[in-house]
Amino acid sequence: MKWKISDILILILTLAISINVLIVVISLCKGYLEKKMEMSQLSCLLKIVVLFHFFVMPVLSGVILYKSVYVGKAYLESDDFPYWDIINKSSLSQTRYGNHWILILLFSIWLLGFIYAIYKYVQDGILLQKLKKCSTHHCSAQVDDVIKALMPALGLKHSVALLQNEIVQSPFMTGVLRPKIFLPERSFTQTECELLLKHELIHCKNRDCFFRRLVFILCALYWFNPFFSRFAEYFIEVNEMACDQKVLDGQPSGARSLYAELILQMQERASGLMAVSLTGHTVNGLERRIGNIMKKNKTGTKLSVAVISAVMVLFCPLTVSAASVGMANIQDWAVETFVVTRVEVEQEIPYMPEITEYDDSHDVIEYPLNLNARGASKIDVTVKGTDSRYASDAYLPSGSKVSFVLQSDSSSNRFSAGVEDSENKKTYVNSSDGWLEHTIRIEQSGNYTIFIEGTSSNSIHVVGSIIIFN
Repeated sequence: MKWKISDILILILTLAISINVLIVVISLCKGYLEKKMEMSQLSCLLKIVVLFHFFVMPVLSGVILYKSVYVGKAYLESDDFPYWDIINKSSLSQTRYGNHWILILLFSIWLLGFIYAIYKYVQDGILLQKLKKCSTHHCSAQVDDVIKALMPALGLKHSVALLQNEIVQSPFMTGVLRPKIFLPERSFTQTECELLLKHELIHCKNRDCFFRRLVFILCALYWFNPFFSRFAEYFIEVNEMACDQKVLDGQPSGARSLYAELILQMQERASGLMAVSLTGHTVNGLERRIGNIMKKNKTGTKLSVAVISAVMVLFCPLTVSAASVGMANIQDWAVETFVVTRVEVEQEIPYMPEITEYDDSHDVIEYPLNLNARGASKIDVTVKGTDSRYASDAYLPSGSKVSFVLQSDSSSNRFSAGVEDSENKKTYVNSSDGWLEHTIRIEQSGNYTIFIEGTSSNSIHVVGSIIIFN
């Protein structure tokens, strides 16, 4: 089965729905999470959510959607119809609307929005590269002494470049593989320098630039989803407060006021550069950040943190599974309701030819239905519930006939069989007492697909033959 534009759009919509459900849950439980967890713990939990949404969720959702529609192949002993596609649910990709121009238009709009968001992302990177070129390496002895003291204390082994520029009004860090800290051209006291540099080095230790880039790429992928933009803001807000909390660990009470005042001064001095998305600086949440700095941190028990983390980690795949299965069911209902046209014909009374010449000799008796050379196919399949078994497409000229001789293991079993043309019009008959014998005449030349469908919740074993006359 080939994936089409409709499958891509369904996957994107499914991922967006799953993300929205998780974001709503996080928003509703935000107060409880912040009460029971430290900001550093909450930041780690949100990073796990980002990693799941970036790497695991698209694969998991794609597999579930694929398995919901297509299960596999059942190979037959026939040259005309070598295999059956086992179909669970209907999808637009199985119809002629899989690459409809409306779907192509919607995909093009999404792609243009994604390219524009990535373009802004690249522009920010170019701006930072220009800023780096016009910056000078910081040579202050005070800063060097602080860095030498903080690096071992924080467990940092890789060097961090210190750049100074008069455009920069507030320190910030950027770079994933080669981290760089940009510093303003102004003097700080020893304590202020320690607080500011420790904040940026904690960002480096926690690999916050890497996770923020993942968040920005997700924002580009789901640019049409306002909920994810709000999640990105909250992620950066928690990220900053987690660093603030680590900076103030072990500091005297007076350091909180000094640190809060220093952040306010930096914000007031911040120029338009601080809005650059790659730096992660945002104006929103400043009041909450200052309030979190000034209050005494309350931590929950290890058990509560472990339970919350386990619930959140388990909730991520559950939301994806539920959204994927639900979207598969909705797509199946929509296709069966609005796309597929069914025409039911009455089952004819089977005609058994009479033998007109017969004697006592042991000559082989030839029956008219013994037409293996003309396209007879032996059928031995199991249909689960209301699933369908489709054969590979075949071209049938006008006047051809498709003859079904099928039976199930029990007379109480119910199933149907027929043909489907390229316009998704199905012509089929229903079984009677577990038996089906009927011939369908092809009125118009074209590609046709032969199918067997279950019409009850039970699994049915069907045997017999399908004969093609052309």
